[in-house]
Amino acid sequence: MNSPNPYKAPQGQIDTRSSDMPDLIATARFIFTQDHFMETLNRIRSQSRLRRAWLWFRYIPVTFFMLGALMILFAPLVSSPIDRAPSFLMSLSMFAFLLALSVLCYVPHKFDDFLLKRQFKKSPFRDAEYEFTISQEGFAAVSDVDKSVTKWPVFSGVVVFDDGLLLCRVGNAANWLPRDAFEDNNYENAIKILSSRFELQHAT
Repeated sequence: MNSPNPYKAPQGQIDTRSSDMPDLIATARFIFTQDHFMETLNRIRSQSRLRRAWLWFRYIPVTFFMLGALMILFAPLVSSPIDRAPSFLMSLSMFAFLLALSVLCYVPHKFDDFLLKRQFKKSPFRDAEYEFTISQEGFAAVSDVDKSVTKWPVFSGVVVFDDGLLLCRVGNAANWLPRDAFEDNNYENAIKILSSRFELQHAT
């Protein structure tokens, strides 16, 4: 669950006040598939202010690159017949370069996704069935390949989505717990425990 990724998780503040619910626990179960791994990354990305700003700003360079590419592509049509052949080859090369820049500006994370998916296929945690327990003691994870207990100071904050919880660790890792992975009233218990430890952030 600690696979590195290039996106920094949102930071929160730990609430160190004492708790009046020492015996309360919450349990979630799911299979750690590639889709779950990528969904975790997407949730982290969605909380990045710089990324949200780039989603709007990217249209400006993409527009200029595409206009430049089209101008370069049709430039040989107005040149003399003698220079048309070499001009067309050069224009085609520049067109391909600017088109590649446009694609890179528009969907930069797709390249990251491609590399991370390839790495995940080799992960020993792939398709492992996990059971997570949230308590005042910390965050416990148990599967057939891994068993760990992480104390709360390792986490930097919690982001609450309509369909789940993102537990952000100090550094570049996080745990995504879908709401449907909780049974009965475990989700509500998780909210109570986490709110006693952190100042919860709500997804924007």
